[in-house]
Amino acid sequence: MNPLLLIFGLLGAGAAKSGLRGDSSGPPVRGIGRNDRNDIAPTDDDDTEPAGDFGADDPATGDDDSAPSGVSTGGTDTPDGTDTTTDTSTDTSGSTGKPTADTGDTVPTSGSGDSTSGGTGSTDGTTGSTGGTGSTGETTGSTGDTGSTESTGGTTGSTDGDTGSAGSTDGTTGSTGDTGSTGGTTGSTGDAGSTGGTTGSTGGSTGSTGSTGGTTGSTGGTTGSTGGTTGSTGGTATGTGSSGHTMGNTTPSVQPPGTGASQAQIDSFLTQLAAQPETHIHGTGSSMAGEHTAALNLVPRGASSHVAIGDGDWFDPATWSGGQVPGDGAKVLIPEGVTVDYGGVSNASLFTLRVDGVLDFETNVDSKMVFDTVVVSPSGHLIIGTPTDPVDPNVDIDLIVANNGPIDTNWDPMLLSRGIVAHGGTSIHGAVKDSHEKVADDPLTGDTSVKFAGVPQGWEVGDTIVIAGTHYDGYSWDNSIGAVRFHPPEDEVRVITGIDADGRVHFNQPLAFDHDAPRTDLQTSVANYTRNVSIETENAASAEVYERGHVMFMHSDNVDVRYAEFHELGRTDKSQISQSADSFGQTSFDSNVQGRYALHLHRTGTSDPNDPAIVTGNAVYGSPGWGYVHHDSNAILDNNASYDTFGAGFVAETGNEIGAWNDNIAIFAQGVSWDIPKDGQHLSTFDTGKTGDGFWFQGRMVSSTDNIAASVNTGFVYFHRDGNNGMIDFDASLFPYSEALLNNPTTTADLTPILTFDGNETFAAKQGLHIVKSGPNQGHDVWSELTDFTAWSVVSGAHLEYTSHYILRDFDLVSRVHHPFTVYSNGIHLGTNASDITIIDANVDGFKDG
Repeated sequence: MNPLLLIFGLLGAGAAKSGLRGDSSGPPVRGIGRNDRNDIAPTDDDDTEPAGDFGADDPATGDDDSAPSGVSTGGTDTPDGTDTTTDTSTDTSGSTGKPTADTGDTVPTSGSGDSTSGGTGSTDGTTGSTGGTGSTGETTGSTGDTGSTESTGGTTGSTDGDTGSAGSTDGTTGSTGDTGSTGGTTGSTGDAGSTGGTTGSTGGSTGSTGSTGGTTGSTGGTTGSTGGTTGSTGGTATGTGSSGHTMGNTTPSVQPPGTGASQAQIDSFLTQLAAQPETHIHGTGSSMAGEHTAALNLVPRGASSHVAIGDGDWFDPATWSGGQVPGDGAKVLIPEGVTVDYGGVSNASLFTLRVDGVLDFETNVDSKMVFDTVVVSPSGHLIIGTPTDPVDPNVDIDLIVANNGPIDTNWDPMLLSRGIVAHGGTSIHGAVKDSHEKVADDPLTGDTSVKFAGVPQGWEVGDTIVIAGTHYDGYSWDNSIGAVRFHPPEDEVRVITGIDADGRVHFNQPLAFDHDAPRTDLQTSVANYTRNVSIETENAASAEVYERGHVMFMHSDNVDVRYAEFHELGRTDKSQISQSADSFGQTSFDSNVQGRYALHLHRTGTSDPNDPAIVTGNAVYGSPGWGYVHHDSNAILDNNASYDTFGAGFVAETGNEIGAWNDNIAIFAQGVSWDIPKDGQHLSTFDTGKTGDGFWFQGRMVSSTDNIAASVNTGFVYFHRDGNNGMIDFDASLFPYSEALLNNPTTTADLTPILTFDGNETFAAKQGLHIVKSGPNQGHDVWSELTDFTAWSVVSGAHLEYTSHYILRDFDLVSRVHHPFTVYSNGIHLGTNASDITIIDANVDGFKDG
């Protein structure tokens, strides 16, 4: 055994005997186990509780080139005005959306789930004079600083519908509105929902105006609640993160006339739609409010060329206001209260599609839709299969993002368009398919098949697979040219031509490389990147990077995406410097704006740990930037695959993310260099995750279990070195040992231990694992325990610097075949300011230094 390992092993044993550590003899911590793969949320069937490991704190300080770490001691309002008060009331009104706990962010718009009878009372807002009693809501609204009654206000407001409907059919005859005003009084308490005092009081005033008619009163309540959201969205470095919002079917404020309506009724409906103001669920002044506005500005209702006037089939002319099915260049609107079924193949290239109602793809019919931009508004739902009604395995549904050349920045100054921006509810469920499997025997040069232990679930002839390479030089010296150059990986893309019952899968072309492993118990992986639901960029091979599509699930945790393919998507180019849209001042069509990725969970909220977004069994194939982006969100990513991304395959972006990554695979992520992660970033613009890594964690509260990285610079990176520039603080109570954080309401990513790291694997890489912080101090003695990590065919197994308090248990590290130009080769490298590290039962084999 290497003497270093012996020393650290003894330290570990001593620590355990002296009682400095908690019990770690139990099973490893798992955020979600294999039995949970098809669950909406993690279950108890194979999960265990986080282990608490304690050790002596180390007095060493961080390096002097970064800001010192510290615990936020501020009150409930952060310096940017963010209100962190939590609303614990629950809205369960959504008939299609899943209920979530509101957290001071918004109430359902238009009184989500309110009584429909209030609709009569909303025909004339000015009639609200009879609802004067409702103005008492104004006062309540103005005191909505705490936001704690926001959802309650919205829900209570909904009770005014029944009584209000009697008195407001005619604004001028509001005499019968006395009954309605009673409803108005109740409805106006919805104004208390505001959590931002000043903005909330404005909403209150609006609520009092319309309190006669029930529904109008609840609209005022919604306006009041937007003030509250201003406090809840913490979008800056010192914020506490977003809480997302809950979608559900609401009673439309403009009632659709139906497919049998007269032209006069249709014209009246269109006029009312065009005049309908947008509902702002995030308040004013917050970054989320700006994103909300930017998305809806792409698809103004009044600019629609085709409007669905009632429930119906997309391909039925009677469904549409002009009696014609949408064609090339159409600007389509599915209003709130309308469900349109889509079942068919169309090559018409739509320009925009706004979904305020429901767009539901038939699961038993091949379908194709081509579009430039789809926006699902907060009231809308996009449904392409559900867990109870998935898309049939023999059915293909293709969504094609049209390549329409450079984006017009006069129309879209934030470059948010060209793809799918889902601000409402999303359900996608293709046919079940295993994303990746281990081979039973090493595939070798000339082979035309690979053998598995059994037939992988859902794999079919015609599927695209990638056999991961087992040797990767990346950026390394080429003696023939006397310089460092990039060496492509040895991953091989093939198409399945046959599947045998014994688990042998045949493909179309012989292998060009050996995919061998250094031991018989180590094997390469094969991943499948074909799904029967696909979203892709049109003619991606000839498209400029700035012309590609992207997919963003924005500000809503009502996301359930399973077994879909995201093919050649993403527009943010991580090989170049990227910035936020507002950093440009004036964007041009080729501005490299951050946030336009292949599959992006964008600020869907972290307020409800029990209601995560679900991303299961998907495939990302080809992206100039990151593959899967888990940003300011609570999410479960399970059994997904990425291939050929730039920067990283999977990213937790701002440090406050929670949830679980389980059984995912990242094959080939190129970077800007083969520098260690500390040296390859642009911290001033929060342009991180650029070095070509498998799994990149800005935070530590996302559990990582049984994930695989291959053909990457570093398999797993924990990076906390930006002095909180761009990072978001998070609720300290989400950490299992929050008392160690001095009971502060919020904390930063670098002060908490890594929650769970177990069973992960890296092969064909420069490094298996890299952990770096600004400094080792964390202010408490809770240890991070990383277990059962395997890294093989790597230059370095694990590298830790500027950090402390770790237990590395059961690490199995095997070097790559010695490369004559390798400068160093370490099993475990403890760098500058790394201290208090315990290594237990490690196997380190073949490195120059153990």
